[in-house]
Parts: sequence; C-alpha cells; structure tokens
Amino acid sequence: MKQTPDLTLPNPSVKIPIKKDTTVAYLRHLFQTSRNGPLLINRNISEGKFINSHISYSDMPVKKTPGNCYEELIVYLPKNPLNEHVNKFTFIRSVDAEQINDYLEAKFELFFRSVIIAGDSMGIQKKDLIEAFVMGTKIPFDEKIIERLKKNDYRYRVKIYNFLIQSLKSIGLQ
Repeated sequence: MKQTPDLTLPNPSVKIPIKKDTTVAYLRHLFQTSRNGPLLINRNISEGKFINSHISYSDMPVKKTPGNCYEELIVYLPKNPLNEHVNKFTFIRSVDAEQINDYLEAKFELFFRSVIIAGDSMGIQKKDLIEAFVMGTKIPFDEKIIERLKKNDYRYRVKIYNFLIQSLKSIGLQ
C-alpha cells in the first residue's frame, strides 16, 4: 500500500557543495528557481532522482565542511512517501557530493552540446548561440564563462571531427 506524505511536515533540506558556477545555474534552470530563491528539487527528472538517491540520513547531526566549492547550495527535497526524513538529519557524504558534481557537470555538458547542435541546424552563429545559452540558463554573464564555453565547444568539435576522419578512413572513404 502506497503511503502518502504528511503534508504538514516541512520539506527536508540538505546542503550540497557545488564546484562550478555553471552547475548552480543549471540546477536553478532545471528546477525553475530564481538566482536567490529556494531550490526545491523533485524526482521528475534524472538530476533530481540522482541527487535524491545520494541523500543520507542520521539520528544525530553530522558536521560537514564544504571543502573547495563555488557555493554550498541548500536544496529542499520532495516529501518522501515513506517519511524517511522524519526526525532525521539529512546530509551528503563527501563521496556522494563528488558524484553529484560529476553527474551534474556531465549533464550540463550534454545539455550545452544539444543546444549548440540545435542552434547550428537553425543557422544561428556560435557567438549568438552561446550568449543565448548563458542568458537562457541564467548563468551569471561573464566573458570568462563565454570563453570557457566557446573553448569547450571547439574542443568537442575537434574531437568529433578527428573521430569521423579516422572512422571514414577505416572503411576506405577518406
């Protein structure tokens, strides 16, 4: 029998040390929150499911130091149908924080590449695409970020180009 969460209880929260500014902006974009608003994640998308699967619970408070991170982001979790969080302290182990950061950075890269490919097919210039991407995801506008994304795109394209050349050579087409 499926239990329904007690809606009178507050949503549990947890602090996630996020390493990159782009990752923070990406999370806020995904879960549609403002730059300073509370971040309520859900399990409707893979990023929310992944974060939720790395939450740990304790009967006692767990003191954690954020380490080297861009921002220690407080996220509010969905109410658990099992009410696992009731009378518990939530925390993220260091290894889980690393895995969350790696996963979110990879998903951000995939999203960025998908936007670039779609924009290319529409005939939009790279510079405009990247600036639109930054504005659309609400990444704080900075020339360093624009340059980082341009370099990322260039390196990826060179890698794909080299792969295609080698693959075509292997079947005698190049």
